[in-house]
Amino acid sequence: MDIVERKLSVAEVLSKAADLIEQTGLAKGALARDADGEVVTYDSEDAVCFCGLGAVSRIDRDQRVFDAAWDAANAICPPTKPGEPAAFAHWQDNPIRTQEDVVAKLREAARIAALTPPLPLVGE
Repeated sequence: MDIVERKLSVAEVLSKAADLIEQTGLAKGALARDADGEVVTYDSEDAVCFCGLGAVSRIDRDQRVFDAAWDAANAICPPTKPGEPAAFAHWQDNPIRTQEDVVAKLREAARIAALTPPLPLVGE
């Protein structure tokens, strides 16, 4: 689970985040968890599973990419309660959500992000 160093598109980050969760498992209520289920940071060597936010952060630490990826995930996520804004983090932490549900939503967000213009390079 090496951290990727080259520049990725928002769609690639979301797709790789889905891959990471698919391969390692879903952490709920934390960015990442270790083999004992204890909360760790997303960049910890002990991290063995991730939530969507933790997986996106693990894949790419660029704040602009992170923000755009999270906006895409939030845009396709229904509100957890009527009248509340959509929030992927709350949606994924719902006990009824499965690893497969979260992976599918991240892949859906990746498909949508692939249709949007790329982020400009810093300084453009």
